[in-house]
Amino acid sequence: MTADRERRRAISREAARRRRRVESDVFDDLSRLLPLQPSVRAHLDKPSIIRLSLSYIRMQTLLREELRDQEEARIQGGSSLEKVVGVVTMC
Repeated sequence: MTADRERRRAISREAARRRRRVESDVFDDLSRLLPLQPSVRAHLDKPSIIRLSLSYIRMQTLLREELRDQEEARIQGGSSLEKVVGVVTMC
């Protein structure tokens, strides 16, 4: 029974190593997608990679929305900033 238990433990340890290796590879891929210098990327831990990735995605989303809004304002004649200034001066 002891040999069987040791064999199962060895299999479990190897499976855990494999999972950690795959996880590390995924985090390495994700960190390479971030617009950072390689020297900075080399010192990031996993939570930092997630935090920076989320911030980057949010920033890209906001920029896309702003560009879309500016394009719509240009088509309609006048920027959103001009409209805000007009509303503020009316008050």
